[in-house]
Amino acid sequence: MKSGIWHKRFKKPLHPTIKKFSDSTAEDERLVIYEIMACLAHVQMLRQCGIVKKTEANSLLKALNKILTQYKSGKFKMHSELEDVHMNIEEAVKIIAGKSGDKLHTARSRNDLIATDLRLYARDSTHKIISRLIDIQKQLLEQAKRNSNTVIPGFTHLRPAQPITWSFYMHAQFQRFARDLDCLKDALKRINVSPMGSAALAGTSHPINNKLTSTLLKFNRVAENALDAVSDRDFITELLYICSQIAIHIASFCEDIVIYTSPDYDLIELNDSISTGSSIMPQKKNPDLFELLRAKAGNAIGNLCSVLTILKGLPSSYNRDLQEIKSVLFRQVDESIKCLEVLTIGVARIKIKEKDWVHQPSFICATDLVDYLVRQGMAFRQAYDLIAECVGNSNNNIYLFIRLCANRSKLDENIIKKIITPYYTVKNRISSNGTGFKAVRQALKRAREQVFTL
Repeated sequence: MKSGIWHKRFKKPLHPTIKKFSDSTAEDERLVIYEIMACLAHVQMLRQCGIVKKTEANSLLKALNKILTQYKSGKFKMHSELEDVHMNIEEAVKIIAGKSGDKLHTARSRNDLIATDLRLYARDSTHKIISRLIDIQKQLLEQAKRNSNTVIPGFTHLRPAQPITWSFYMHAQFQRFARDLDCLKDALKRINVSPMGSAALAGTSHPINNKLTSTLLKFNRVAENALDAVSDRDFITELLYICSQIAIHIASFCEDIVIYTSPDYDLIELNDSISTGSSIMPQKKNPDLFELLRAKAGNAIGNLCSVLTILKGLPSSYNRDLQEIKSVLFRQVDESIKCLEVLTIGVARIKIKEKDWVHQPSFICATDLVDYLVRQGMAFRQAYDLIAECVGNSNNNIYLFIRLCANRSKLDENIIKKIITPYYTVKNRISSNGTGFKAVRQALKRAREQVFTL
C-alpha cells in the first residue's frame, strides 16, 4: 500500500508517530458514502464536459459503484496508510479501474471534497434530527391528549404561581421544539451549497460545469467564492448551535420532570421501565434518565465552544486545523439524535397524578381575585394592594384569607371561594394563548395539523 499521494515531493518519509497523529481514516469512515456520492457526480460532470473520455468515465463510475456496494455490505476497508477517506477511495478506484483511476482527481482537491462531504453529511444529519424532533412532538401531543383536563400548579421561581393544565404545559414544551425545527429547516438553506469546483482554493483551469455537479448532488446552488468555500464551516457551527439549543430545551424539560417527581412536589409518577434504584436504599426510585439528559446540555455547549475555538483566528482558505472539527460534529449529531430518541421513550412513560386540591380554594388563584375586582370597576393596582395585604395578614391560612378579602372587598365569601378554586380559574381563562381548556384544545389542534403535515 502506498504511503501518501504526495510522497514523491519529499526525500524522507513522514515520521511514523506524526503519521499516526495526523491520520483521520477512523473518523472518516462515516464519510465514505458521501465521498463516493461526490466522486460519482464529479465523474459524470467530467464526462459531460469532455474532460475525460466516456470510456474512462464509465470505468470510473463502474469502480465507484462497486466500492459503494462493498461499503454497504461491510466489505470496504479503510487503510490508515492512505491518510484519509479521499485517498482511500481514489486508491480503491485505481485498483478496480486501472489507469483510468489516475484521472479521478482531475479538476478537484481534497479541500473542496471534504467541504462537500461534510455538507452532505450535515444535510442528512439535519433531516435525521428533524425526524426525531417530530417524534418527540407527537409524544408530547399524545401526553396532552391523555390529560387534557388535568390541572397542575404552574410555577415561577419554583414557587406556585397560577394553576395551569398539564396539556398546556405539554404544549409549551412542544413550542420549544417547534422553534428548533424552524431553525433546522432554515439552516438547510446554508448547508445545501456546493463547494465542488473550488479545487484547492482558486478554482480550476479545466472547463468544468460545477452547476451540473451541484445539481447531481441535489444542492441548491454553487458556492460563490472558491477561497471561502474550502474553509467555510459556518454551517457546522450553526448546526452545533441548534443542537445546543435543543439540548438546553431538553435539559429544562428534564429539570421540571426531576422536580415534579420529587416528594415535595409529587405531581407525576415515572414508569418503572424508565426509573432506577439505589445500591443501598431499597425505597428509592430515581429519575436518572432525566438527570442524564439534563447533563447532556453541557456536552453540547462544550462541543459548540470547541469548534468556535478551533475556527477562531484561522487564516483564510483551508487549514489542517479544520480536520479536528469532524469528530466534534459527528459526536454531537450522534448525541442529539440519541437524546431525542430517549426523551421520546421517557415522555411516553410519564403519568400525571390528579389531585383533589384543584377543587379547593388556594392562594395560587390570588391573581384571579384581583382580576375579578378589576372587572367590578376597581383599579388594578388598588385591587392588587388589597389582595396582597390580605395574603400578608392571613398567616397562610386560606380561610382566614377569604374572610379578610370578604371584609375588605365586600364580596360574599362563597364567591371568593369559587373564584380562587384552581379548576374554576383554569376554566375561566379566555386569552387565546392561555391555559383555558378551550384555548388549549384549539392550540393542540393547530399543533397536530402542523406536525402531521410535515
